[in-house]
Amino acid sequence: MKNILKKKKELAIGLIFLVVIILCIVFLVSNGDSKEKKNEVNNGGNDVVDPGHKIEEKDIVDSYGMSKEDAIKLVKKLFNSDNFEFSAEVNNDAKYIVTVKNTISDVTYKYVVDPISKSYYEMN
Repeated sequence: MKNILKKKKELAIGLIFLVVIILCIVFLVSNGDSKEKKNEVNNGGNDVVDPGHKIEEKDIVDSYGMSKEDAIKLVKKLFNSDNFEFSAEVNNDAKYIVTVKNTISDVTYKYVVDPISKSYYEMN
């Protein structure tokens, strides 16, 4: 009788040990998945941009859906004459710099266009 109780006790300890090992494995696997998902949330699901990477129009269009032409159209609403030339470039802050040149007086104005908020302001 003692022998049977001893074997049952050993079997119970073995099962508990096995359950603990299985729980540890499940925890480690699920924790690894949550870190990957957390990274995706932090990165917005996109690859991390290399700090040395020069931001281009394509990057802004892919992220915010605004092109240089859209930025120019936004600023063009301020000018009601054909005497202006418009051009746009991308700065390092992922914003457009729209340059407006008066063809008669050669006066230039520069506007910063934020593709996220679709707003703009004049540069000093």
